[in-house]
Amino acid sequence: MQRFKDLLFVVTADGSSEIAYQRAVELADQNQARLTVVEVIDEVPRRSWTPKNLQLKIIADRQVNRVSRNSLPAAAKK
Repeated sequence: MQRFKDLLFVVTADGSSEIAYQRAVELADQNQARLTVVEVIDEVPRRSWTPKNLQLKIIADRQVNRVSRNSLPAAAKK
């Protein structure tokens, strides 16, 4: 019996979510479910709410936290 068909996982920039991420991948595999991974960014000042500024903010955050993102398990890179 399929318990889950959709799973949502929120990635943390500090890398502390790796074990939980591995479990989410296992649950998705076991249930033949879809796994959606999202990342939440820090608050962006209202004056910066333009597509270009948001894009720059996301890129800057990813560069700072690149090490934690590269530490995701191999299963995530399928």
